[in-house]
Amino acid sequence: MSATDEIRQLAKDLLRKEKVELVIGYERGTLPLRSRPAFVRTEAEADRLIWDHWCEADLVRYLHDREEKTAIVAKACDVRAIISLQ
Repeated sequence: MSATDEIRQLAKDLLRKEKVELVIGYERGTLPLRSRPAFVRTEAEADRLIWDHWCEADLVRYLHDREEKTAIVAKACDVRAIISLQ
């Protein structure tokens, strides 16, 4: 199973079980070899999520002032930033 498949499945499970209301991850961008932030609120939308070499944007900035329970696809450097937000 690829990383993309695992991320999609985990996002679907979290949304189905209502553990989160939003998953922030990456989706294909409109330009070749680019990804962009994806905001997923339903199981069907989770199929847009990807993980590849082009997933480089800092998604942590989208966590600020969020009221809803949120999951985020995070790289190691992003995890350190998330910890510092607590």
